[in-house]
Amino acid sequence: MKHEIVTLENVQIIGMAKEIPFCKGEEECPKFWGEYMERIVKPVYFEHKTPNAFQQAAIDNGIGEFGLCSCDIPNHNCATCSEMNFTACNTKTFTYVIGGKYKGGNVPEGMNLFPIHSGKWLKMHFEGGMKAFQQQYQMFYKEWLPQHPEFHCPNNAMTMEWYNGTDIDSPDYQCGVMIPLEEILNNKNKMIGYCGINCEKCEARIATIDDDDKMREEVSRKWCELFHTDMITPDKINCTGCKGDGVKYFFCNQMCKIKPCVTNKGYESCGECPNMNICEILAEEIGNNEDAKNNLKTTRHY
Repeated sequence: MKHEIVTLENVQIIGMAKEIPFCKGEEECPKFWGEYMERIVKPVYFEHKTPNAFQQAAIDNGIGEFGLCSCDIPNHNCATCSEMNFTACNTKTFTYVIGGKYKGGNVPEGMNLFPIHSGKWLKMHFEGGMKAFQQQYQMFYKEWLPQHPEFHCPNNAMTMEWYNGTDIDSPDYQCGVMIPLEEILNNKNKMIGYCGINCEKCEARIATIDDDDKMREEVSRKWCELFHTDMITPDKINCTGCKGDGVKYFFCNQMCKIKPCVTNKGYESCGECPNMNICEILAEEIGNNEDAKNNLKTTRHY
């Protein structure tokens, strides 16, 4: 499966959108593409009618190049979405957009602008054309992406399908998916801690960012049981990540042995240290945390 890294800076997508229940996604998304064909493609390209304002905007901005997916589920991650949400019993909705890159000009009634992640994107090239799209889609998320931990899709960000060509029945039809990547690849992201733990996924940080006292109580209870202590009270569950500015969890700020070791050596993380695999301090702190170990591997320079 071919891939490339592309950069999209300050891009907005213009398109037609529809709210679709997760449980009906597999049937409603193709129906929505059918509406796009009937409303834009058929009258303009097959019947050669003079475009109206809606159709002209679609032509000018290449609407149909992308299919976007977004939802308002807190801390949602599209990389795990299909298994978690696309079930027969899930009536929550997601927004599906058929769109193109906005080039300026009129935004007609029935269309909207959608800002997308500004920065680097992973662009996957599927093989076998549209007939193999769903198979390749599942293979990408279930097999390829887990095998490449250096590519991480941030939470609460739109992902996109991309299409290029006219003959969708051809095995050479070009299509695939694009996912936004963390702002800086290879673990130099400030959300990856010195020890390799992803602060963005930390429950303490999520509770802090959302200012969620109920979640603070849950994290406090869980961590007290995990670490056999009663010192981790809800008021201590405040952290914006161990790097950068902002409040820090008291352990990370005052008791962590890894941070001073890494910073004194001028490293970004333990992954840059040649002694990583034999370090007793690191082993004590992260134990068998495979996610943290994979994050550290992406920064190795030797």
